[in-house]
Amino acid sequence: MGVQGNGPEAGVSGFSERGAGIRAHSNHGNATESFAHDSNASALLAINDSKAPVPEGSLGGNGVFGVTDVPGGTGVWGACNAPSGRGVFGTGPEVGVAAFTEGGVGVQAHSNHGDAVQAFAHDSARNGLLGHNSATAAAPANGAPAGNGVFGFTEVPNGSGVVGSVSATNRDGAGVCGIGPVAGRFIGDAVVTKNLFVQNVNILQRLIELEQKITAASQVQQQISQLTGKLNTLQDQVNTAVSNLTNRISAVEFQVAGLQTTAHTHSG
Repeated sequence: MGVQGNGPEAGVSGFSERGAGIRAHSNHGNATESFAHDSNASALLAINDSKAPVPEGSLGGNGVFGVTDVPGGTGVWGACNAPSGRGVFGTGPEVGVAAFTEGGVGVQAHSNHGDAVQAFAHDSARNGLLGHNSATAAAPANGAPAGNGVFGFTEVPNGSGVVGSVSATNRDGAGVCGIGPVAGRFIGDAVVTKNLFVQNVNILQRLIELEQKITAASQVQQQISQLTGKLNTLQDQVNTAVSNLTNRISAVEFQVAGLQTTAHTHSG
């Protein structure tokens, strides 16, 4: 070691009015290593106690600032090797943890056996998760869905891209709510396992009622068809009876005419 110190408050202390209080370099090792052996302390504590606001465009004002030029490296890396804990934790009056990238992913999360991202809100005037796309240009017409506030996708055979749910006791909430000139759009089949209401009308119940009316109308139509058949049969019977009666009348008229002719002959 170049320098080793030991003291009741600090082993080594450095101060500078304008420069770095302590500076370390290493060509092939860690520039700085710090170890703590107390669960109530931190291996590295960095405090910026300035009360002045951060100058516009400046990257200063941080408790810890990390930069790397290594391709694939990480500016600040946190890990927890204990059975429970967090790799990185942030807290702040506006944002606990913030991320930005010009052309990449702002925040990326992976988990092999847990939820990749969990978000919890504890205020009824706020949201558990807010997704906002502030671009005003139209989304590309072809390709993957884009321009969305939230996009969900899954490759699990019986999973869903996006699922919304409310507690069983929440009678006024909705699992999924859409707001807009077109509140909902489905590209593919839609499966509804319970009632479907449109403007407070139970569409399923109305369909059942219409089916019942159609069934009743079909039964009436069948009865009309049966009556029409009976009427046709009766008409045929009447026509036959009239024809037979007409023939009999004609026969009687012929006999009467014959009798009249005979009577006239005898009288002459």
